[in-house]
Amino acid sequence: MANAAGKSWLGLKGPFGVYLTLLVVPVIALQGLVYVQIVDQTIGAFPIMKRLRMVSDNMAEPKVAVLRSDINAGFAGEHPEYYYDLSAFWNFLADGAGFEHRLITDAELARGLGDSATVLILPWTTCLDKDQRQAIRAFLEAGNSVIATGPVGARDEKNEWVGWEFLNELTGLLQVVSITPEEQTYASFRGNQFYSANVPAGLLLSLPQHVLAVGIGHAPDIYWSDANWRPVSVDWPSEAALGVHRTVNKGRVVWMGFNERLSGNAKSRVLFERYLHASLQWAGRQPLALPQTWPDEKAVAAIPYGEFGANLEAAQKASEVFAREQVPATLFCQSGAALRRPADAALLRERVELATSGDSAEAFAGQNLVKQAERLRKAKAELDTEKIPLVGFKPPQAAFGPETLMALRSAGFHYLVDSGENDRALPELIEFRASSFMGRRAELTRLPAGWAQDVDIVAAYTGPTPWKEDLADPFVRDLELAGYLGGIYTMGIREDLLGAPENQHILRSLLRRMRRDDAWLTTADGLAQWWSRREKIRVEATRVHQHRIRVSVTNRGRDEMGKYVVDLHLPYRPKKVRLLSEMLGKAPPQYELRADEEILRLEFTKLKRESSQVFLVALDEL
Repeated sequence: MANAAGKSWLGLKGPFGVYLTLLVVPVIALQGLVYVQIVDQTIGAFPIMKRLRMVSDNMAEPKVAVLRSDINAGFAGEHPEYYYDLSAFWNFLADGAGFEHRLITDAELARGLGDSATVLILPWTTCLDKDQRQAIRAFLEAGNSVIATGPVGARDEKNEWVGWEFLNELTGLLQVVSITPEEQTYASFRGNQFYSANVPAGLLLSLPQHVLAVGIGHAPDIYWSDANWRPVSVDWPSEAALGVHRTVNKGRVVWMGFNERLSGNAKSRVLFERYLHASLQWAGRQPLALPQTWPDEKAVAAIPYGEFGANLEAAQKASEVFAREQVPATLFCQSGAALRRPADAALLRERVELATSGDSAEAFAGQNLVKQAERLRKAKAELDTEKIPLVGFKPPQAAFGPETLMALRSAGFHYLVDSGENDRALPELIEFRASSFMGRRAELTRLPAGWAQDVDIVAAYTGPTPWKEDLADPFVRDLELAGYLGGIYTMGIREDLLGAPENQHILRSLLRRMRRDDAWLTTADGLAQWWSRREKIRVEATRVHQHRIRVSVTNRGRDEMGKYVVDLHLPYRPKKVRLLSEMLGKAPPQYELRADEEILRLEFTKLKRESSQVFLVALDEL
């Protein structure tokens, strides 16, 4: 009788345990490899594998110290509680950011903070003594960050004037002055910056009557302006600096020269607090993502448009100039005029985008929803063609109301050009509830046209008559300013001014000067379509731990986005970077660490509709 150990198992000779081991061990090993891969692509590689170089000095956890100064409260006038409110506000912001935070006294600041903080906040700290100034210098030299507002250190602990030297040293500004505006003025915000990614370019924050600290600085993030984004009493934003972000050796500085609690209305304050939150993140060395604003990474989008009413003959001649100069444009006409001159309307469609200012010169504001919808449907029916539908509207007399938005949605329009009061230099996407559970939401893009039109520029022109080509100078200046802000520029002409045939030489000269390398020239519909796709992209960057950043890019739209670039501001400049996709088998985007900068450029060849890409950025892993 054969021994039990020699019995066969499933027809195989040999001990059972050997075969079991041969089957189980590879499965366990494979599971282990998968587990290690998952760990490697989430929290990081095991230290025992010696793949990590520790970089704790570069990515320390942020610790915020907010000065609650009894000295400054004592000189704040009849209501010292207003000053204490500023300290409480910043303490609240630090708590909302998830940072360790505490309030400190004048004496604690004077003794120095050492390693107890990485971010120091000085809200409207006008009065500082010598020890406090030196402690702030030492804090920055150690590679920490300072956030300050108002005329920092312009007075000593006895409230006696000592000058602007400390503020100049801290901010890099020159020739700082104190100004109390008597008229309504604004703080204009520059876009396309990491700390302003959640703030629309050209945001206009209203400034109530209070003391402003204004200086001269290179490329300020915020400047003192009027309602049309023009710097007050000077030629360029650098001469009216109200806010800066800068680095001082290894330290970082954020400064604003206006009261952060008094400024803005209810709508703009929400956006402004996003700016403050991002500034706090930047000061705390947290990763910040900046998605591109315009195609091909252009600095500004420019829309030439004309208002021609019933004068299709002048519109047709102006369209010749745009076509000859190869500049896209949108011309707004009354629908009834197109019916009377179908040949001119056909030529317009071949050369430019044809849009409407309604069925007549009668204003839409004040009319009920049904009446406005009827007029818009009539205009659309009179100008629509099977191949080129009418999608754009600019209200006559620049007057419209909430009912107009609903009427435009009902009539099937895609965008509205608004030349009334604007609080930003970027479009706004207005989404309407879907008509059914599975239906697609209707949307309308509001395009702000707040820049000076030809009627404004002609009124301020002091040159010779007939007008010379220097009449185009203010248009070009506004285009440059829009490029500085990173928003859109709208160049508006009228049938009886630059749209008139006798002024074609000026229009031609202007269009040639508008063709700049950093400007994306497009039609109103082209811009509306881009913005609709761009606004459905969401980018988030969060720190997983000391060495890794998780980045997610989501396209919520139903349209694919082509080449798209995201800049990632890193907590420090690493020596080595690698990207890991969180989805096995899916390649991360192309990337490049910019020379001598803490910026990682991420380039996506395309973003598919209704899809997400999630990956990890690993810093200094060997």
